[in-house]
Amino acid sequence: VIAVYSGQPRVAIVAAAIAGSALGFLRHNYNPAKIFMGTGGAYVLGFLMACLSIVGALKTAAAVSLIIPLLVFGVPIVDAFIVITRRLLSGQPITQADKRHLHHTLLGKGLTQRQTVLILYVATAALCAAALFVIRGNHHV
Repeated sequence: VIAVYSGQPRVAIVAAAIAGSALGFLRHNYNPAKIFMGTGGAYVLGFLMACLSIVGALKTAAAVSLIIPLLVFGVPIVDAFIVITRRLLSGQPITQADKRHLHHTLLGKGLTQRQTVLILYVATAALCAAALFVIRGNHHV
């Protein structure tokens, strides 16, 4: 949607193809999951999304090109920042696995898997809506 607002149809087409494949996978990965994405698949998906962010940012103002990816990827960025900070403050290596991620915290508060996923989806959707407002405001200036 951001690529369409920015007048980048090729980026929009590639993004739509990636989104379609991710949604097709998500259908089978939603709780109770029938298949799981491995590390390789997550890396490829993340790499493709990062590439689209870079290519899509080339035609926007510098400040906006920095803000948009931060908003779109806000949930995992904030989660990673909080987890790394907690590990550093507790003296643990930042590469050591633990159950301090946002989804573990929500599950620990008594939410179900589906409720936890819904909260993360809503937070991501809200940040993406904010990114759309930034893009719309930038093009009306």
